[in-house]
Amino acid sequence: MQQQPQTLVIERSSDRCSCSIGNTWIPSSSAVPVIALMIDVLRRSGWVHFRAVGSSMIPAIWPGDILVVHSRRIEKTTVGDVVLFTCYQGVVAHRVIEWHEAPCGSKPVLIAQGLTIPEPDPPVTEENLLGVVAYVIRSGKWFRPTKSPGLPSRVTSTIIRLSPFANRLLQRAHKIRHIIVARNTANTALPIRAQG
Repeated sequence: MQQQPQTLVIERSSDRCSCSIGNTWIPSSSAVPVIALMIDVLRRSGWVHFRAVGSSMIPAIWPGDILVVHSRRIEKTTVGDVVLFTCYQGVVAHRVIEWHEAPCGSKPVLIAQGLTIPEPDPPVTEENLLGVVAYVIRSGKWFRPTKSPGLPSRVTSTIIRLSPFANRLLQRAHKIRHIIVARNTANTALPIRAQG
């Protein structure tokens, strides 16, 4: 019987970060940097999931969504994939907008960009590519990120890119909607008692 790989779960709020591997919680005061731990788990097990922070991929990925990332070689990625890579002294999940074949003997290079970011990220190489976002979990529902955002997504991301106020407003509305959906789901899950 094959053993299930251990999963790293990272929960990050504005003031602290905690994580677990399997059922073992690791305190945020641990000397092991959480990002380095996440990268190590991904490289050893082939997958990791964590809670997203930031607004660079709204509306495809919202803060609080859980991203399930599978490791993948750069040659297996395509334009439209949402890739996880090291950049800006951390990890970033952005969509591949260009895929450049490498000259003789060197490896291909990806160009990625967040939906709400006006400029692309620095080139992504084999060395800093960690994997591909295989699934997004939102409100308990699993779905694959789309390869090509539709018109409503492009309009939403453009509004967010142009207006920090709209960004905050949409994030607040999304959070309220998430709370309402969670309450309604909890209410419908309760057993119905017979009267009388």
